Amino acid sequence: MDCRRAVALLVLSLPLAGCGRAAPLRIAVIGDFGRDGATEAGVAELVHSLHPDLVATVGDNNYPDGAADTIDRNIGKYYADYIAPYHGSFGKGARENRFFPSLGNHDWRTADAQPYLDYFELPGNERYYDLARGDVHLFFLDSDPHEPDGITRDSAQARWLHDALGRATERHRWVLFHHPPFSSGPHGSNPELEWPFRAWGATAVFCGHDHLYERLARQGMTFVTVGAGGASLYQFAQPVEGSAVRIAGKYGALRLDVAGDRADAQFAAPGDAILDEFSLAPASALPVPVSLLEPGSSWRVLDGMAPRDGWQKPGFDTVPWAPAATPLRIFDRGAAAGAPERTTSYRSEFQLPPGRDADPLELGLPRDQEAVAWLNGREVARVDPASVKNWLVPRGPRSSASEPILVFRAIPPGALVPGANVLAVQVRRVPDQVADPSFDAELWVYPRAPL
Repeated sequence: MDCRRAVALLVLSLPLAGCGRAAPLRIAVIGDFGRDGATEAGVAELVHSLHPDLVATVGDNNYPDGAADTIDRNIGKYYADYIAPYHGSFGKGARENRFFPSLGNHDWRTADAQPYLDYFELPGNERYYDLARGDVHLFFLDSDPHEPDGITRDSAQARWLHDALGRATERHRWVLFHHPPFSSGPHGSNPELEWPFRAWGATAVFCGHDHLYERLARQGMTFVTVGAGGASLYQFAQPVEGSAVRIAGKYGALRLDVAGDRADAQFAAPGDAILDEFSLAPASALPVPVSLLEPGSSWRVLDGMAPRDGWQKPGFDTVPWAPAATPLRIFDRGAAAGAPERTTSYRSEFQLPPGRDADPLELGLPRDQEAVAWLNGREVARVDPASVKNWLVPRGPRSSASEPILVFRAIPPGALVPGANVLAVQVRRVPDQVADPSFDAELWVYPRAPL
């Protein structure tokens, strides 16, 4: 067919095969959907109308308890046409599998998530796995605390993702899992999942758990919560840093069209117009993050004493302070007997590369202790453990790891200057609340993409 004639026949502005360009790949993403009823049926009808090549989920596939006697009614009844091999009661299934789920907390309510593992045949260990199709590489994680290989950044699962992303060569590298690292919904953000996805090579992250739709800009890329697939909907709480689009009270699905460097996304509700529309950049268009402070950096530490005025600013003399490398744990004697609270002050100097003083920053601080952070004498972040509603991993030191779990704060440009800079952190320790907490910190620059 002549390409000029083909242009007149374009549908939804998608590239056509046979005109020198590869056919696009279409993926439908749904989350928190597996509750048999009218709302799930409406979203499923929308998904089928999109004619996706793949259906991907971000968890909670089988409400309420992940049981074997509900899984086919909650999933196969609506999506059997995409599942292979399919052994349920709602048709013959697909010739090849086109349905790729992530585990959610409701899927884990049955011992070992066994009904889920029996129902699907998935790559890898089936709890977390990857899938490459054309110009996109999908990485499915298990973010539930029951995951045997862990959910923190130092876990075996995280090491697998780090290595798999490092090997990926596709233009788009998307990570999908249930609990959102950053969310304005009632469940909120999950510090345990605030991994350095962009630094590891990801180009977008998709999650669920909060039953709503939200698009955020963090780590120099896009994060999306799409938990509106059929279960009862939520309302938003206070918007978190980076929240750009928030839609509550609407069921829907996310459509992703990928062809070469181009990836277009639309979130739509059954019977409604498109509610959100955006593009996702390929890896080649996303600048590599710059690490200013890494784990194991050198610090000056003053424990149990009030520092002299001006200690947060450049030029302060810290020679009397003890040198230490992180992760650092200070042991509190008498914690069981209710030892009094005390503060520890940390100070580290670092160099900012030229031309990076106008770029956004993200600062990681321990989530388990009250802390205040300053850059060059200017307060830039606070951590209040009491504000965290749900801990996926219990608060306090973990027996299997020396490093703390960090919570990340976005910092507007302008806090740093070219050349020498100072990060100062003061931590308030209450031994009878969290015994012997450890300290570490990270500071990242996320360069802006060129216009």
